[in-house]
Amino acid sequence: MKKIISVLKPVLLIAGMMFSWLSYSQENFSPGLVINNSGDTLRGLVDYRNWATNPKAVAFKVEVGSSATTFLPTDIIEFRVEDEIYVSAIVEAENTPVEDSRLEYDSKLRISLDTLFLQTLVDGKKGLYYYRNNEGRENFYIKKDDGFELLIYKKYLIRQGTTSSIRTISNYIGQLNLYFSDCPDILQKVNRASYDQGTLIKLFQEYYKCFSTEITFQRNPETIRFEIGVLAGVSNSKLKFYGAVKNWDFLENSDYKRSTDFSGGVFFDFVMPRRMRKLSLNNELLLFMYQTNGYDEQTNFNNDNIKISTEFTYSYLRLNNLLRYRFPVGNATVFINGGVSNGILLSEEQYLKKEITTSYSGTNIYESNTVLPQTKKFDLGFLAGAGVRLKKLSFEARYEKSDGMVMSSSIGSKVTRYYLLLGYCFR
Repeated sequence: MKKIISVLKPVLLIAGMMFSWLSYSQENFSPGLVINNSGDTLRGLVDYRNWATNPKAVAFKVEVGSSATTFLPTDIIEFRVEDEIYVSAIVEAENTPVEDSRLEYDSKLRISLDTLFLQTLVDGKKGLYYYRNNEGRENFYIKKDDGFELLIYKKYLIRQGTTSSIRTISNYIGQLNLYFSDCPDILQKVNRASYDQGTLIKLFQEYYKCFSTEITFQRNPETIRFEIGVLAGVSNSKLKFYGAVKNWDFLENSDYKRSTDFSGGVFFDFVMPRRMRKLSLNNELLLFMYQTNGYDEQTNFNNDNIKISTEFTYSYLRLNNLLRYRFPVGNATVFINGGVSNGILLSEEQYLKKEITTSYSGTNIYESNTVLPQTKKFDLGFLAGAGVRLKKLSFEARYEKSDGMVMSSSIGSKVTRYYLLLGYCFR
């Protein structure tokens, strides 16, 4: 186990750097097509990235092994890959943020004109299109005979005395009322529509029901995927005290043995949409314990020999919250993750044995089930790991550091821990 531990530290560091580099350099060419400005359809392979923000360019190759050509929105009319369609368009874009924390005291629209790839959400007699920029601002467009019209929406702040409130410019409601004027049955729903993919797609579905016509193409928005499974493996823990005042220096001087124990629990993984589902929020409930003992021997100013043995046994239920990044390598999925760990104390045992040998009274032994006068019911830690998953099975190596059980200004503690964990995903 010691050899494994000595290897794990540099492995985790190097793996993190390698995986980060690979994630940027990895290509993912999938069958697709490009329609060039002459109207010709080129079939081949498109470098598909399941874009979270609309791509500024796309790489295309005729076949495996051929060189790739990069197309800008000005170079082509359209490209298709997987179940996504992107069309080139000269459009207006509203660029002010809509997150409440980033709103401005300015009601003026910030419009720019650019040639972009718009993602097709609904296509047919009426069309809905989507653009998201690098700052997360979303814009929606409707198809008109002469091009694409921006559905205008903006949030901004106004001052009211000493407070601020949020106002909106919701011109898109009027635009959609006009766009759907030949279907009066849905106009009431239009007036309640929010500016998001799900709501707007449903409006278009309702419109097509008016005429019993079929939608040529519809892109359903991706949702968060939920996974649940179990974890089991071994943990290896090392307890260390530091910063001790004189009364507690025997703890700081003791070299506590590593404790190898079983760990197990369950995980709940929320896999984020887009970006090839590479990002997820991984949450775990993990049971573990450790048992360790230490020894210190010293001579005081009276030349008395003092031997102190201490033993600690702790068990915790840990709630781990990790941000996980994954990407495919062959038939497997490699992942790295990091986050915080909150430990809830389930049980503790302490033992102290002190042997004092003096020249005048011989050896006296004192024993106690209390070493530390007060301990914490919670501890906080940080962890990082890397692993690989093949279908439903996973293996991970992980490092964790927590602030231990000490609740005192006169001494501190830390626990470093390594895990080797096997996982199984049920769904």
